[in-house]
Amino acid sequence: PARMTVAARGATKENVDLTYNGYTVTMYTLARIHDLANQFLKQSAGAAERDVMDELAKAATLGERYYIMEGSGSSEPYGIATALTNSAYSDEITHTPATTLAGSVAAAVNAGASNLAGRSVIPNAAVMHPTVFWLALSQGDNAAGFYFPQAFNGSDPFTNPVRVWGIPLVFDANLVGSDDLILGDFSSVKVYIGDTFRIDSSSVAGARWDENETGFRGEFEMGLDARAAVYTGNFTRSTDVTP
Repeated sequence: PARMTVAARGATKENVDLTYNGYTVTMYTLARIHDLANQFLKQSAGAAERDVMDELAKAATLGERYYIMEGSGSSEPYGIATALTNSAYSDEITHTPATTLAGSVAAAVNAGASNLAGRSVIPNAAVMHPTVFWLALSQGDNAAGFYFPQAFNGSDPFTNPVRVWGIPLVFDANLVGSDDLILGDFSSVKVYIGDTFRIDSSSVAGARWDENETGFRGEFEMGLDARAAVYTGNFTRSTDVTP
């Protein structure tokens, strides 16, 4: 593309507030813009439009995942990890590390699930940083008492998730803490979506007429405040997974 401009995270604040469990959920517009040269659009026979629409859709998905996990709550949605950090309650779990990282991950999941059981919460996922996730698969050793069979039988961890006592173990690159493991009932987090994802285009907005370009803008509205779920005890976190 001749030029690419990216709207700041949570750049546009909509005048819509939703009150949920004592917390106000503000709807924000997530947007990204790609500018393409008109000559490129004409010569690509439709391939350029398909490519930019695919990239905008992927960007929207990545943006939504970022806000759900790490949104700061200041001029953008309030994410799960941020709520855990700012919680006034004791959501941190401790566990005895095993010889291998695989065993330590299993111990952390066990400690967290036990903690949540006391709150009548059944976790449906454990989320880790991808670096630690893949390292845990490589360090498994049955002599140490625990290993992940997916690392050895070729199972796809995306379509056939690694499981610890039935709990899917997944990774999220948005996690700031590379040694963190977040366990909980992720279905308890309410994500509000306003207008569905859409793509608009213009060859005259801004300076595009002079620069002979067409801009494609993908956007949708999203609202989230994870404190309602986190502060009512639906999550735990280990900040020291590695042995």
